[in-house]
Amino acid sequence: MTILRTTRHHEGQEIEIFVKYDQRENVVREIKSINLKTHGHTYPIGKFMFAIYQFEEAINKIVDATDWREIYREMTSDQEVDNYLDMVPNLHPVMQRTIKSFAKHI
Repeated sequence: MTILRTTRHHEGQEIEIFVKYDQRENVVREIKSINLKTHGHTYPIGKFMFAIYQFEEAINKIVDATDWREIYREMTSDQEVDNYLDMVPNLHPVMQRTIKSFAKHI
């Protein structure tokens, strides 16, 4: 199984939906994370979205309407990452490079 992402844009905001996708059966097995990107920040909103029925229904409609097979075909290695944004804050790109550089020397 693979972690895939789809995004939807609206008035300068972006919602990201990460799912666990079974490429053999072309089926989404689980919604892993939902994030709202706005004003330069990323907010994990998965628990909020599934606490309100109308939001849960809207997310499920997006997941059902998405061509995950096409996303899988176009996938880059950047997408195949398990997403734990609910627990780990986003790192500044300089920090990401520093950590990668440090990890090479361990």
